[in-house]
Amino acid sequence: GMIVDEEKKQGLKDGVLHFTRNVHRLLVYQHTSRVDGNIREDGDEVWNEYLDAKANKHLVWGKFCGLNNIDTIVRGIKKGEMWVHAAFTGELKTTFALNWAYNLVTRYRYNVCYVTLEMPYEQVRKIMYVMHSSNGKWKSKGYKPLDYDKVYAGDLTPEEEDFYKIVCDDFKNNESYAKFDVWGPEDEVNIDDIQQYVELKHQENEVNLLVIDHGGLMEPRKRKRNKDYTIELNSILRDTKKMALHFNHGEKIPILLLFQINRDGKDWADKNEGRYKLRALSYANECERSADVITTTYLNEEHRTNGTVLFDCLKRRDGVLFQPFLAKVDWPTRRIRNHKQFQGGDDKGMSIDDLKFGQTIGVNGMFEV
Repeated sequence: GMIVDEEKKQGLKDGVLHFTRNVHRLLVYQHTSRVDGNIREDGDEVWNEYLDAKANKHLVWGKFCGLNNIDTIVRGIKKGEMWVHAAFTGELKTTFALNWAYNLVTRYRYNVCYVTLEMPYEQVRKIMYVMHSSNGKWKSKGYKPLDYDKVYAGDLTPEEEDFYKIVCDDFKNNESYAKFDVWGPEDEVNIDDIQQYVELKHQENEVNLLVIDHGGLMEPRKRKRNKDYTIELNSILRDTKKMALHFNHGEKIPILLLFQINRDGKDWADKNEGRYKLRALSYANECERSADVITTTYLNEEHRTNGTVLFDCLKRRDGVLFQPFLAKVDWPTRRIRNHKQFQGGDDKGMSIDDLKFGQTIGVNGMFEV
């Protein structure tokens, strides 16, 4: 028995967990971040930072989600940022996160680590493979997207089964796609457990985005446990932001944290055209302070019938908010796309839908082959 950080460690399990959570400290890192200094002496460095940003926009932009109305304003989630996406139960929190992850992995070629505390690993996996059946490359070959419910129930036609096998093989073997690690822990986890897992993955392949689904299901650190749920939840938010800033000894990492909206907030939005207020975030006033960006999705029966979802932005620390907009939802595949009817036709943007195969985002928002 030993007391470490005010916690008693005893036995094989505690010993192994302590080692795995701290072994990364034995590794040597190339990345460090500056944490103090007299900024009045940094004029040359600040100017050079601007010149670097001007010449290499792909280095200062973040990881795009694939929706024009968000990406052209926010320009992606950056390293060190905590982006909170909130919605009421069943209103596309997870679906938005999985679409973001899918776009990064298949089109932008960035590695994603997805921590699911609500759905089992197998469910996330099945959703992603069905979503892949909606990839634009299949349409030119005469295939139609599959229906998740039919896949789940084993009710595909023979032709659909043949296509599903093609989809599975492509998603597994296509070397142009990035890595997509999913972890559905059996036990309750806190931010230390998640950081230890992701940093080990990061040593194998750089993790470009971490998704935590969702914040309300995380445990606080033991020394921060409290009878007051609000205090616990706020400590989770602060610690998650600290992880974004200090991940891998200061290298930083972008974190997309999903969050639950309360019933009062939903009732307010129902009466106000789907627009939420920050107070709608359940028990989490720390969101207003720690989050760099806060976005929401909203559904009602009209949206469900029309296949649309309303996106809104409640906070952006480093710039203007994007305006509320409608996106298109394909319910059978859970695919979210730009709704061109509300975007002036076929205007090009930085969306996944605007890219042709073999193209990537250029430094000025243009396309390069």
